[in-house]
Amino acid sequence: MRVLWVAAIALCFVSATVCAQITQEPDEFLAERARIEAARVKTGWMLDEQELACQARFAVTDCVNGARARRRQLMSDLDRQSAKLNDAQRFRQASERQKARQEKLEERLQRNAAQSGSKESTDAPAVSKERVPGAASKANQTMVVPRSTAPAVALDPAALEAKKTQYRQKQMDAEQRRALRDQRLREPAPAYLSLPVPP
Repeated sequence: MRVLWVAAIALCFVSATVCAQITQEPDEFLAERARIEAARVKTGWMLDEQELACQARFAVTDCVNGARARRRQLMSDLDRQSAKLNDAQRFRQASERQKARQEKLEERLQRNAAQSGSKESTDAPAVSKERVPGAASKANQTMVVPRSTAPAVALDPAALEAKKTQYRQKQMDAEQRRALRDQRLREPAPAYLSLPVPP
């Protein structure tokens, strides 16, 4: 009787899960998830029956521990498969989002070029391909990013020399402070700073 209740609840759970995911996932992910859930339910039923059979025996503890160990092993395999499926789905969603971003950027660049006219479109900023952070493992995906048109600001030699002199002066001041601190630490403390002798 208990097994039938567990089976009915598991069947309801699987059907509710599958129905909820129908609108959210492509067919291949949906079929794989349904297969994993069906295997999970079937394994659960089988192991529940084994556990009930163990409780009918004389040596219950060892048999139940073995059934639970098999349950953990089989369920961890199913969890691993589910995790791989989730990773594949996340990878696909990320690539779709990346593709959508790329299309938006190209669309925006085309719109800006069309608005600025043919003459100004030739003076448009150069476009470079830079790697997307964290995409090294995602088949070397690239994203178009507009490069800055402003040249790097170069310091004149007099300002550069003034900065170097200022840096050297800071280094010398720090060295003097270290030397004074070391000297204070080597000298004994004055008598007025010591604690009074107890009566």
